[in-house]
Formats: sequence, C-alpha cells, structure tokens
Amino acid sequence: FDHCNDCYNVQDMDTLFVDVSIDDYHLDTGSVAIERAIPIATLDIDLDGQGRDVNMPDPGCYEFQE
Repeated sequence: FDHCNDCYNVQDMDTLFVDVSIDDYHLDTGSVAIERAIPIATLDIDLDGQGRDVNMPDPGCYEFQE
C-alpha cells in the first residue's frame, strides 16, 4: 500500500459481485468497487447498455444500478 492512494484491503467475506458461481459479475449492493474506477471518456456505456457515471464510474464491464 506504499504506492496506492485511497486503497481498500478486501477480505474474502467481502462481496464484490452478485454471483460469480453463475458468472454474474454485476456489482453487489455492498461492493467496495462501486464508484472506484477512473473515468474514460470513450467508455460511456456498460455491457447492459446502461450509461456510466461520468465522474465516478464503476470498474468492470457493468455499471452498478440500484
């Protein structure tokens, strides 16, 4: 963590995704990954066709939807 600003130490019990056993990689409601990506102007839509947050997007191929 010496070269990491604002890092998280994720534990095994922390949920990131809905259900990896069935390849559902949508972010879970308690995921520490929500709003943790760096915005990339050309990536404005996720694989579900949902718009990404322009200031604080989520990492991965799906933007978290409440």
